Amino acid sequence: MGQKESMEELAAWYRRAIIPLVAEAERGHGAQVQRRSWAAAAASAYAVAADPPPEPLARPLGAQRHLEPLLDSTPLEPSPNLISDFVALAPSLPWAASTRTDPDGDDVALVDLFECLDMDLAGAGMMLLGPGAAYPEHQHRPAEIYLVLHGSRRWRFGGSDRYVKVDQGQVLSNSSMDVHGIEPGNDTMLAMWVLMDDRY
Repeated sequence: MGQKESMEELAAWYRRAIIPLVAEAERGHGAQVQRRSWAAAAASAYAVAADPPPEPLARPLGAQRHLEPLLDSTPLEPSPNLISDFVALAPSLPWAASTRTDPDGDDVALVDLFECLDMDLAGAGMMLLGPGAAYPEHQHRPAEIYLVLHGSRRWRFGGSDRYVKVDQGQVLSNSSMDVHGIEPGNDTMLAMWVLMDDRY
């Protein structure tokens, strides 16, 4: 499969990834979280492969080794092949080390989906944390919504100053300038994030 075809597959994967995000956001979350999830869903409907497509790294980052064990993970309903399909696409993606932590990308790696897809959002991407890895507290202007695809970690989010346990399938939401971060955990964490513009 060529790189252009891989990005077309990624666009289809991203549309499927929004389904559990919206489904979870509709269960017991407030109107703001629901509005953000539906905005992400609307934008995903028009996501198309970037032209030209990004080039994958010549050599995988060390953190990518944490993806293969996810093939045996519990399926995420209502998109049961979501994780395994992402792992299959991972080698074609432009992974990057985090500028906030682990500059060599040994245990933390990110994918900026805006390098791969054209869509009407402030930003979107994937975060991979290997066992024992954390993500430091930070803040930014765009509001943000997360879908945890795999793993269990303690997160600070949503304007709170406390860390709480978050499991696979859960949705988290941050308003503009909310401080958020992730503590170390024992398993691999894979999460999708979507940045929203000022309307949300």
